[in-house]
Amino acid sequence: MNASGENLLVVPASDKTLEESALEYLQFKYFPAYARFLLENNVQQLVEEQLRLSRILNLPLLKFFESSGEAEMIKLGTETLTELLEYCADNRAKEYITLSLKRWIANQLPVVTRHQVVAEDITTLSLVRRRSFRHMLPLYTSDLDLYINVMDELDRFTAELDSLSFKTLLSINKDISEQVQALGHIGNWQWDLRTHRLSWSNELYRIYELEPESSITSEKIASYNHPEDGERVNNIMQLSQETCSPHDFYYRIILKDQKIKILHARGQVRLDDNGEPFEMFGTLQDVTSQKLNEEELSEKTKFIQKITDVTPCLIAVYNVKTGKYAFINNALQTLLGYDSRIALEKGIEFFLEIIHPDDLQTITEKNSRALQAADNQAPGSPEPVVDFKYRLRHANGEYRWFHTFGTIFGRGSENEVEDLINISIDVTEEYFLSQQLAEKNAQLKRSEERYHRMISEVEDYAILLLDKDGFVQNWNKGAEKIKGYRADEIIGKNFRVFYRKQDQRRKLPEKLISEAVTTGKASHEGWRVRKDGTKFWGSIVITALHNEAGDIIGFSKVTRDLTERKFHDDRLKEYANRIEKNNEELQKINKELDSFAYVASHDLQEPLRKIRTFCNFILSKGKEQLPRDTVDYFDRITAAAERMQRLIEALLNYSRTNTMQIIYEATDLNVTISQVQRNLAEMIAEKNATIEFSNLPTIQAVPLQFQQLFSNIIENSLKYSRENVPPVIKISATLVPGKNHPFTKSKQCYEITVADNGIGFEQEYAENIFKLFQRLHGRNEYYGTGIGLAICKKIVENHKGTIKATGFPGAGAIFTIILPAN
Repeated sequence: MNASGENLLVVPASDKTLEESALEYLQFKYFPAYARFLLENNVQQLVEEQLRLSRILNLPLLKFFESSGEAEMIKLGTETLTELLEYCADNRAKEYITLSLKRWIANQLPVVTRHQVVAEDITTLSLVRRRSFRHMLPLYTSDLDLYINVMDELDRFTAELDSLSFKTLLSINKDISEQVQALGHIGNWQWDLRTHRLSWSNELYRIYELEPESSITSEKIASYNHPEDGERVNNIMQLSQETCSPHDFYYRIILKDQKIKILHARGQVRLDDNGEPFEMFGTLQDVTSQKLNEEELSEKTKFIQKITDVTPCLIAVYNVKTGKYAFINNALQTLLGYDSRIALEKGIEFFLEIIHPDDLQTITEKNSRALQAADNQAPGSPEPVVDFKYRLRHANGEYRWFHTFGTIFGRGSENEVEDLINISIDVTEEYFLSQQLAEKNAQLKRSEERYHRMISEVEDYAILLLDKDGFVQNWNKGAEKIKGYRADEIIGKNFRVFYRKQDQRRKLPEKLISEAVTTGKASHEGWRVRKDGTKFWGSIVITALHNEAGDIIGFSKVTRDLTERKFHDDRLKEYANRIEKNNEELQKINKELDSFAYVASHDLQEPLRKIRTFCNFILSKGKEQLPRDTVDYFDRITAAAERMQRLIEALLNYSRTNTMQIIYEATDLNVTISQVQRNLAEMIAEKNATIEFSNLPTIQAVPLQFQQLFSNIIENSLKYSRENVPPVIKISATLVPGKNHPFTKSKQCYEITVADNGIGFEQEYAENIFKLFQRLHGRNEYYGTGIGLAICKKIVENHKGTIKATGFPGAGAIFTIILPAN
């Protein structure tokens, strides 16, 4: 890298030209064959790999391809890569680089413009190209020497392409910078405070109307300062240097031909690592025309101000390019209570703030359309006048209505609109008077239309007008939809035709009319008849209509089709009857279960007790005289009878858990665990077990069920303890937020854990251990019925909770109980 950051190619020190040396540098021995291989076999795969890497590395250029589909991007990549491989396969890498850069400079890149390429694109594309070619290289060769030689030549190609690309980028950026400075009449400068070396951009030389020099001194520049501004400029620059603060000011210069220019100076100081100033830099902008225009406009404004201040209209001149007002008269103060200086300072933002929010979008859109039309009109055409009506907020918070007339006040050199003039009249009083008149007219119109709309447009209700004898006077859409008659088929007929024959015979229509005459209104639900003879369930309301004297002049009749509701209600009644019947059957089944429980607790256990008694009697009297295998058979009979009895007792406990009455009481779990300890004292002593618990909560529970719950869990832990390891059972409880357990609507829950150090189990069996008759071990290994933990699950569910088990093979198990705290 040289001082300017450019890559330098290593070329032979001979009499060859730089072009010849570069050409020789890019003549490859190994890379062309590899390029030919990729061209003939792996273009598609290489394109996909480069696209993948470009996304991973966030290639900036990719954002310009966001609207392109995947297929389109692969197609473009294939075309670009094919061209590269063709040139490289023919050993014409230098030609490819030259062609690529020419296209870039000529703005012939696909999709993007030449100015959209940034330095990061060059480095990232280089990395993508090198990685993708290296990624494909094992498909071409497994020879390490060939691999190294290909990559070496690829690096040479990449280095040359990167170097020339960066030079091109710097050239393009320099051109852009100079163009921007020339357009804005703004140049930049840099002053080395240690060497006092001053550097200027070309635009600064043009501003001072000097020929570009290799160097220029601050003393020479100071000689151009206007005598009245020179001392002030020196003081500002010295203060900026001493305080290391930025500067921003205007001053005048006098050129050689005595021409005066006004410059806008901005700059700041740069500090070194020790906090000492070592450089000043900034910009100078020629604002002569702008300042002269401002002065001229200021004089004109003062003249216009005097004339317009006597008018009651709000007059404003607005520049569409700057967004500022060139003129606003004092009517802003008299009509809206604002100082015109505020509007002049804020510009268009001031009026955007005080326009009523409901009017802002409409005004903005209409103004935009008017400006667009004015920009497109032919030069010399009469300027159009556009009017707006909107509300402006007075300084006291009240909104006032204004009628504004706007037209073009000035155009630019290209006939584009620059200045607008708006004349606004306060029409608040006129607006409200017109609104009141319009509202009265609207009320009258609504009053006239309300009856007709109600009668004719409503489709969900049949709304009729009957005369005092019950004959139909009018017919709406709802009536036609519900009853099936057209207006010309039914008007003039008596409403009795809507009733079934049996209802007509018992004079139901006449009774309803009579009720409406007597009470003012009659309501009824029942089956009605459509034109085609089909029935519908109708809900009707007949209301008597009176004149000013109180005499009945007719009736209004409103009918609603409730057939679907009727069918739904009938289905609900049928469903309720089925539920009641099912409940009766369930009660019978529960009685049968109670009978079975009684039999199981008495009649089924009695034979088992006799079997055990007689077996024990035989063995106690003649065990020595019986053959060994006979004694063994009797022992097995006794054991089987004991297991059967335990199974019956467990089943009884399980059924009682389902059927017993749930009566919650305040239950201290510390007392409950202590009671379980006493009940299991012999088993605990036999196992040399330790049960640890303290500070357990008092919960609302069924005490007997929770005593059985903990008894079953603790007995389970004692039963499945490890051989020669004293069991340790730890019981704890924590109050946790209910949101941690979605199954409950309680805001807080108790999380109770029972942890042991037993044999544990594989987690895959965690659900099975709570099922009836599920055992993870054989009867010969551990006694039990396979029902105890199923009872625990049923008890926890009775209390609107859940229980789960976590096993650690060879290390123990944890039973976690979640219960609503309330």
